[in-house]
Amino acid sequence: MAELQTADAPNAEIAEALRKTDARWKFASKAFTSKQFVSTIVAVNAESMFRQLNEMTRLYAGLHDNRL
Repeated sequence: MAELQTADAPNAEIAEALRKTDARWKFASKAFTSKQFVSTIVAVNAESMFRQLNEMTRLYAGLHDNRL
């Protein structure tokens, strides 16, 4: 994530996906260290982050496909 964030996003859609994933990760990392750890919230958040990361992979792969 850090490497992707330091590079310029190739388009607005990818920039937005990066922003959302980063926000989701920050929320999750706080939940992991909280004394009020709620496993259901962490599980739902992790699933959402997984979907967002898959979407980012699709978006970046689409950049490659469009260049062929």
